[in-house]
Amino acid sequence: MKHMIRKPMYSLILLAVMVFGTAFLSFFRADIAAGWAQVDRLYDDARITIELVPEGGWDEIQMKTHKNTMISGMPEISETLTLQECCYVLRDGTPLPQPVQPEPVEGYEFEPVVAVPMQTHTIRGTNDLPWLMEYWDISVEWMKGKSVADFCVTGESAPCLVRKELLEQTGLTLGDCISVSPTPWVGEVHHQAPTFELTIIGTYEEDFDRTGEMDLLVPEESFLNGPKLFWSGDMMYRCYYRAYAMKMDPAFNREYDRVEEELQKILYDMGAFSFATNARSIENAARPLIQKLQMQELLVLPLCVLLMLAAFVAAVLLGMSFDTEVFLRLMWGEKRARVFAALLTVVGLWLVICIAASVTTATLAAGSDWLRWAAKYSSMTAVGCLLGCGIPLARACGANLVKSYQSREGE
Repeated sequence: MKHMIRKPMYSLILLAVMVFGTAFLSFFRADIAAGWAQVDRLYDDARITIELVPEGGWDEIQMKTHKNTMISGMPEISETLTLQECCYVLRDGTPLPQPVQPEPVEGYEFEPVVAVPMQTHTIRGTNDLPWLMEYWDISVEWMKGKSVADFCVTGESAPCLVRKELLEQTGLTLGDCISVSPTPWVGEVHHQAPTFELTIIGTYEEDFDRTGEMDLLVPEESFLNGPKLFWSGDMMYRCYYRAYAMKMDPAFNREYDRVEEELQKILYDMGAFSFATNARSIENAARPLIQKLQMQELLVLPLCVLLMLAAFVAAVLLGMSFDTEVFLRLMWGEKRARVFAALLTVVGLWLVICIAASVTTATLAAGSDWLRWAAKYSSMTAVGCLLGCGIPLARACGANLVKSYQSREGE
């Protein structure tokens, strides 16, 4: 130990290399971990939406109601945002006319005609009115005492929103009921179609002429529940979605490609459509950071080896610096094994100090979460250093004293 105090250069070099290597690698790995945490937050905080976009000249999405049930049941889908529509005939209390049957033809039996021509308008149902208001830039003026919270089915009754033009043409006012007969056909209605009463609780406006003056907005649940505007199987079969979007559960954000494949399997028999999604923008935002982190991870092992090798070289130089002390102690008659063990013990104690300094510095640089890793790395480095220092010590302790003396006299 006196030798290390008198000539501290190599021992301090070893200390500096171990402290720097442990602190630098701990900080480097902590930076990588922080980067991956940032990637996780990017995916966890993102809300991926998927919208079905009709193609091939269609204005509607050729999807039936049961498909919505299947999609809503997927664990990857946290929410669906829908706009479904059907036609309706405005009723004024008079019975519907009877259909005209074709003239009988001998030997041929016609299917009975059930539809009669009538002027039809559109009922649109949504399961998320705030979404639709933003999606179609719709503004709503509620009647006094009503709000978006009242836009839901209650028992057998359902509310509706109308255009102001409808009120002007029909003479109805807010709070009145409007009588409608839903129909799956444009310009026709079943002669036995039932009549439903919808309560007008507000008016709406939109500036892009997506809706007609007589079109209604209702909660989508009124199609299948409450008044059950889809009163026949034909209604469910022929009435499509005008808009359909989905929100993914953030837990599955990294699995978008698989989710899209699952949706393709469910929607295989639909008309032409495509997916519009923000998933790709999230991937594009994360990709540069992921590539950087992957490159950093590739550098961890080479850096570990390089810094351990530097510490090993410093330990070898420290061991070589003991040559003169070993020679003198052997000349004084000390046993070789005793000299070797004594000096190696001193180096071992110094390495314990190096480990403590390395772990303390690494913890300050990278945080307490990396204390265990720093202790493991510095301990492994210390073992290698002990071996590196022991090699020149063993060589010096095993050298021939006469030759050692002659070589020193020659110098």
